Amino acid sequence: MKYIIRLFITLFVVQIFLSCTHDIDNLVQLDNKNTNKQELTLEEKLTNIMKNGGNILTRSLMFSSSNFQLVEYLNIGKINSKKEIEQLKEYILSDESCFPYYDLDNERILLKKWKNIVNEKQYEDVRYSMDELSDYLNQKLEIGLDLIELIWKCESNYYRTICIASGNDILYDNIIVNTLCIIERSLNDSNCNLLKTNPVKTRSESSSIIKHTKSWGGDAYWLYGAERGSATIYHSVYGSGSSLYNSDCSASANMTLGSADAKAQITKQLLGKNGYSNCNYAYYIASPFVSFTIIGGNGINFRLSMSGIGSSASDTGDDLFYWPDRQ
Repeated sequence: MKYIIRLFITLFVVQIFLSCTHDIDNLVQLDNKNTNKQELTLEEKLTNIMKNGGNILTRSLMFSSSNFQLVEYLNIGKINSKKEIEQLKEYILSDESCFPYYDLDNERILLKKWKNIVNEKQYEDVRYSMDELSDYLNQKLEIGLDLIELIWKCESNYYRTICIASGNDILYDNIIVNTLCIIERSLNDSNCNLLKTNPVKTRSESSSIIKHTKSWGGDAYWLYGAERGSATIYHSVYGSGSSLYNSDCSASANMTLGSADAKAQITKQLLGKNGYSNCNYAYYIASPFVSFTIIGGNGINFRLSMSGIGSSASDTGDDLFYWPDRQ
């Protein structure tokens, strides 16, 4: 299964390949704090990014280092007026804004100011747009929200972003919101024990039907280690002895501060001895400014249409599942 991750610079699209191999429980050790508890405080989130954000990102197979780190944060107060809202929006959308930039040649993530990356177009079909980010800020910025100044270090340079928060919720930050770490759950990754073949027997008067199920997909994590979203495909076959009786598939997806979707369909099935089932599927996990559409269904193979800005993980393909007890 080909696993494709597209990491877009916050103001334009840049594709990357990213997958993580470590077990989810070992993603990061955060001073004995459970990042998957119901709610981390804002201070815990920022402290975790400072201490472990780089470790989370460098668990990827496709880059050797993140090359950036949060080194300091400071609460600078609240938004007190509409004038301050406009000033904040102007700063976030300015040439001085700092964004994650994926260095394809050296397999690393850097931080750069927008004015230094706007002309570094890496794919011919890239389109630059601030529209979705601008619309998002128009909807989210309001009087009373908390502002935190974040200082990031990348190599020998320092960069500044403004994190917008409401209580413990991070509403926006150029780097935090637009950087995802993806744990791939692959059928071919035996180290993670993610190939699930679960016999479930249902007995009738004349036969015993056994169910075997595969599952795969991806999980998205915040820089502070907590789960942000996931997408999962399930493919099941039912049979007895060397005969396949039936098959089905399903999909599920969720995402916090972003979007996710997953779809699956049986496109081919051979019942009886040495039977098999083919599941066609598609899924995506995306940050707020990436727009995906899953096209297809009803026997037509799924494909993905995508536009926008941010970070995302996606995959489409087919899974051929032979009845396990074929002879």
